[in-house]
Amino acid sequence: MRPIALTCGEPAGIGPETAVAARRRLGASVPFFWIGDPRHLPEGTDWQAITACDQALTVPATVLPVLVHPFPAQTKPGQPDPVNAASVVAVIAQAVDLVQSGAASAICTAPIHKKALKDGAGFAFPGHTEFLAHLAGVERVVMMLACPGLRVVPATIHIPLAEVPHSLTARLLEDTIRLTRAGLIRDFGIPAPRLAVAGLNPHAGEGGAMGREEIDLIIVATSTPDMVFPSTAALIQHKLGIAGCPVFDVQAVCTGFIYALTVAHSLIQTGTASKALVIGAEVFSRILDFKDRTTCVLFGDGAGAVVLEASDVPGILATDIHADGKHAGILCVPGHVSGGSVLGDPVLKMDGQAVFKLAVGVLEETARASLAKAN
Repeated sequence: MRPIALTCGEPAGIGPETAVAARRRLGASVPFFWIGDPRHLPEGTDWQAITACDQALTVPATVLPVLVHPFPAQTKPGQPDPVNAASVVAVIAQAVDLVQSGAASAICTAPIHKKALKDGAGFAFPGHTEFLAHLAGVERVVMMLACPGLRVVPATIHIPLAEVPHSLTARLLEDTIRLTRAGLIRDFGIPAPRLAVAGLNPHAGEGGAMGREEIDLIIVATSTPDMVFPSTAALIQHKLGIAGCPVFDVQAVCTGFIYALTVAHSLIQTGTASKALVIGAEVFSRILDFKDRTTCVLFGDGAGAVVLEASDVPGILATDIHADGKHAGILCVPGHVSGGSVLGDPVLKMDGQAVFKLAVGVLEETARASLAKAN
């Protein structure tokens, strides 16, 4: 019996913890070994290094066999590091070599982060499917998602949504259907497969690696921008690889995100935009006086984002936005930059009692107004 080779995938993703969970659940009933850097395994994982695939068969059922492949860097969960990209690719290639040499029976691949591979290793393949086909030396290949009652083969994969209609040709469909039918007969033992063709299969953007052309508006609500100009929205637009759509910042401090949502909602309603990325982001640590305990414990750094899309079903039912400049003195940053120097006091100032008294009244009023509009 030859064990299965399980690749680590993106080490900052779910691959390492999934490997541990699989070993815990399967034990020795399905022999496999994990290829990767043991530093990326969850803390406290019981693992044993192996130097040959067949050694995995003798490792205790409660211990994870590991074919060690050192990576350049440690990881933080949810934060893929392009520095590790070349090692992620090398692990997949190593697993293929082990199968082709007869040392392993099959490959099970953990998820990869395509943008990190592209940025860190110049990964020229859209995904696992195409890379495995390249390593196996074949040109025509399909990806199948299979369960006991259903097998699904997407005709187009790993491309921007805008490219799907042009890529979905009669020849591509014919090749996909023929390959799928042959595989169902040969590998699944289904003598007379029945195939149905469904609609388009768009893929997610993968951090811009597969297109972001569907976003046609970006609004960022922030009072602590990275620069005076260009806007933070413009900087984000560039990082996301979205060119041409309108972008701008909204500065309304605590209510900034609500203002941004309201503006995006209105622009979608008028047809100016169809899908808007709305972000709220603040780095208040830049403008806090950490000796003032009445403010520094209340304000902090953070960000969040939503995507609003045109729909026949109402999403935002109502908003109610207001302002009153006469209260500027109770919560403000009175300093500013002039001639390359800071004039005034550049840190946040707040009259806590005055803000509380004002907020208690106006929040009730605007909440009731919003409910009345939505009714």
